[in-house]
This record gives sequence, C-alpha cells and structure tokens, in this order.
Amino acid sequence: MRRRTLVSSVNLLCRIGGKRSPATVLLDPAVCLPAIDTASAVALGIASKTQQNHRANLRYVMRRRGLLAPVRRHEPTSDPAWAVLEAGLPKRFHPHRLRAFMRDCATGGLPPDGVTSAALNDYARHLTTSHGGKNVRANVREVARQWNKMRGLIPGWPDTELALGPPEGRIQTRPLSDYPLHQEAEDYLAWLVRSPEDAEEDDEAHEPASPETVVTRRKGLRLLCWAMLQTGSTPDELTDLGVLLRFDSAKRCLRLHRDRLGKPHPNKPNERLPTHGTAMLAATLQSVAIFRKLPSEADAKLRRMLKVYRPKRQCEIGDDLADLLDRLADPEIEARLLHLPALLLHKARRLRDGWTSKAGVNHPPKPQEACWMAALAAAIEILLHLPLRVHDLASLRLGQELSMRQAGERGPVEARLSVTANKNDRLVETWMRGGPAAVLVEYLRC
Repeated sequence: MRRRTLVSSVNLLCRIGGKRSPATVLLDPAVCLPAIDTASAVALGIASKTQQNHRANLRYVMRRRGLLAPVRRHEPTSDPAWAVLEAGLPKRFHPHRLRAFMRDCATGGLPPDGVTSAALNDYARHLTTSHGGKNVRANVREVARQWNKMRGLIPGWPDTELALGPPEGRIQTRPLSDYPLHQEAEDYLAWLVRSPEDAEEDDEAHEPASPETVVTRRKGLRLLCWAMLQTGSTPDELTDLGVLLRFDSAKRCLRLHRDRLGKPHPNKPNERLPTHGTAMLAATLQSVAIFRKLPSEADAKLRRMLKVYRPKRQCEIGDDLADLLDRLADPEIEARLLHLPALLLHKARRLRDGWTSKAGVNHPPKPQEACWMAALAAAIEILLHLPLRVHDLASLRLGQELSMRQAGERGPVEARLSVTANKNDRLVETWMRGGPAAVLVEYLRC
C-alpha cells in the first residue's frame, strides 16, 4: 500500500511537469517541491489535503534517496562560543529558526564573529537544496531579523547586521543618492506631481502623477542606473538624467533588462520578448525626455526605439490569475472565500470586546486590532461585489463613492458603490444588500 501511494505521488509530479514517463523527471528538491506547491489542486482534479499528502510522500522519497536532509533531533552544540550565545536566547521570541542557523554554523566550523550576510545566503541555498519547501526565504529572513534583534539584548553578541540578499532572478539596486544625478532626479519626481497651474509657459502641460506613479518612476530610475553600471559606466559618470537619454545608453539598458526578464523569442533564438518591466523602463525614459525637453529629432528617434521594448497589449488575463480563478471551481474554496468577511468580522468583535478561552485565559480588548480586522472584512466584501484597484479601494469616500441608505422606515440598510476613478475611466456601480451591507454598517460603527 505504501509503495502504491508513493508511485501515485511520482505520477502526479509527472502530470504537473507535463511529462508522462517518470524516467524523464529530475527529482530535484529545488524544482519538484515548488512545482507541487504552486500547482492548482482543482486543475489536477484532487483535494487540497490530497495535494499536501502527495507533497509529504515526495519529501519521504527524496529523503530515502539522500536528496533531502534526514529528519533528526538537534543536539546541543559542542562549540563553547556558540553554546554561550545559544544559552542566552530568550524563549519568548521562539528563536528555533535562529538556533538552527547557529548550530549549522557551529557544525561548519564558522565562529560567531565570522558570520556575515554571505553566510546567511549560503545557509538559504543549503536549506533549498537539502530541505526544500516554499517558505525557505521567509524562514531565513526571520533568522536575520532575530539575529539583528539579539545584538542589543545579549551581551557579547556579534555586532554584525545580517541581511538576506535578493532571490534568484532579482537584483538589488543602489539608492539615487549614490549618484551625482540624484538632485536632478528629485527635481524630476517633484515635476511629476506638479499641477498644470504651476507649470511654466514653455513646459508641456501634464496631469499630476499619482503617488504610485512616482514610486514606479523612482524605481525605474534606479533600475536604469543599475543597468548603466552593469554596462561599463561608473557612478561618477552619471552626472545628470541626460546620460540616461543618450540613444546608445538607453538601448543598452533596455536590452540588458529585456535579456534578464524576457521570455525567449519564438522566432529569433538569440533574442527575448519585451516584458511589462521593460515597458515600465521605456515609459520612465519617455517621461524623463519630456522633463528634459529633448530636441524633436532626438525625441522621435528615442520614441521609435522605445516601442520595441513595449509588449503587445494584453487582451486576456494572465496564467497566474487564471490559476487563481480555477481554484474557485472547488465549492469548498468558493464557500470559504464568500464567508471570509463574516469570519473576519466575528474575530473583530472578539478583539473589540475581549473574550475568555475554554482554558480560562482572559483576553483583554484590543480595539485597534479590531478596527484593522473589521476594515479587512469590509474591503474583502467590497471587492467580492466590485473589482477595484487598491488605490481606488483606499480612496472610497463615505457619502460620495460609497453611500448608505435604509429601505423604508424599518427596512434593511443598503450600500451603493459608484466608482469612476478606475483603470478604464468608466463608471461602475453596484448595490450591496443583506449580509454584505451589514458588514459595512458594523465596520462603520467600530
């Protein structure tokens, strides 16, 4: 029976990878475990609990084959330096992840004073290959947080601040203040939010940018500066934003990010397709060109080149969103989602009033946490009735986009949502009645 179950789990992994023969599947923990974690149970035709059982079976097979570290009890470290630090760990912080990192360093012969961020990144890679799982980076990030917290609590703790590096495929850019162009960059970001009334006569009129757009443009400038460094420039050479607008420089930067982010081109083996990331960088360069008042001939040449790095307009939802929607085909998951606002509101009442557990433990009221929980319930209830962007959801105003009314003298309260500031600039509205409206009413009374 055990053998049959394990074979079934391996066959499921073949289905996820689109392969029919188990002989063609590479049993790599760094590949197989994330694949089964991100797969949709509904698309596979199984229950979520069955998917978890298959994952446990695969981990068992990998441990038997020596691909994952065996489950073992951690013995106290024999290194005196690490033993002293481990003995001082406060139990109230539940430092089991930090303790595992310390014992791994002691096993590898690394002294406490020799721990650096590079050692933390090596530990993350070791966990990925030896243990697997989708929470490796979150666990290692918790190790860094606890390590840094112990610096001020335990005497003799190494004065080294740990930071987990970016995941594979991502980069860590430098702040704009590290470049000579940072002052002009701040002037550009301030120009983005300037109203047309404050514009100069020879300036091209533009609508003030939203705070989200300013954050995106700042990110775009940092990515462009990073690409300049990767293509041979030095920080001192980035004296102004005009350096980024040079045709050859802009093309090198965009090509670097396209090769880093894009998928392979179906017809050109040595090229990659543009992505939304390269489109964001192209929009940043075009906006900077307007700010710098680039000459018409150079501006036209730059715009023609930027079109190459913008992907075709997407006419349907992406694969990630489609997978999430497929999960709603499971009646159990759909019911949980529809009843989630009521469940959160129930927890908000307990946090507001306090409660006594079955064990007799008295939990005092926590009004601030109750307000946050009730706000989350109201937000989810609104999104279930009307899909909104986060910015538009946070901008709802009572009495304008959101209005309440009572049906008759003793009738139930109804809520009307009418939003025009959405992505397509179209008016969308809906009514919320019954239980959903009651969720909003109770949230407003918190």
